[in-house]
Formats: sequence, C-alpha cells, structure tokens
Amino acid sequence: MDARRRPTSKTAARLIIAMICGVAPFGCSAPEARYDWHGREPVLGTFEAGVLHSELPASVPVHSVIAAGRMALERRGYVVTASESTDDSGRVVARPGDPRLLRKITITSRLRTTGTAVSIRTNPGGNEHVARDILERMLTRLGL
Repeated sequence: MDARRRPTSKTAARLIIAMICGVAPFGCSAPEARYDWHGREPVLGTFEAGVLHSELPASVPVHSVIAAGRMALERRGYVVTASESTDDSGRVVARPGDPRLLRKITITSRLRTTGTAVSIRTNPGGNEHVARDILERMLTRLGL
C-alpha cells in the first residue's frame, strides 16, 4: 500500500491561494513614473500610465496652451478633430492624416492655483517619445 496520499481539493485550493498571494504583490504593480526636464525654463514632465503631465507657470493662460498644442499637432501632420477652450480649461484632440492609423492624441489644460496644468495622452498605448516631442514644441511656441 502506498504511504502517500493524494491532496484533497481543499488542500489544492489552499496551495493555489498561497501561490496567488505570494505572486500578486510583485506582478500587479504599476510601472514607475519617468521624469525629465523640458524647454528653456526647466519645466518638469512626468510620464505615468500613458500620460505626460506637466505644470507651466501661472502666467501662461489656458488659451495659449491650447493654441500652442494645436499648432504643434498640425506641424507634426495631425488633423485636429476637436478643440475647445475657456479661461479655466481646454482640450484639443487630433488624429493622423491617414485614417487607417488608429491613433489619437489629446492635449488637455486647466488652470490650477499653482500654475497651468498640461496633460498629453497618446492612444493607444501611450507613446512617451511622441508626447515629450509635442510638449517641447508647445514650450518653444510659448517661449518657455
């Protein structure tokens, strides 16, 4: 007679739960944010979860940020599909000239107490190099 016993389904379930709990904290963590400086005046750009975030000086109005974003996108060959702006917030959406390319870039800006916030989202996937290039072009147009 064999001395080893087959594990019961209860024992197998406990083993599976133990493995999941041991791996979950390591396998489910989000990627770390990446930081870099842009423009003549050092403007910090933080790329995290597919979006580039930056904060410009409070002296830069939202209208100017959206206009600079629109110009930067058009110079890169994108077609602006939506653009709206108020004194407090604004947004510009653009797609490539070739409709077969399923990409979209959205630039949003809003007024904050500490400055003018800018976010550049590139879909799908969040292309960091494209977002940083657009921010550089925007800062050049804004004289920053």
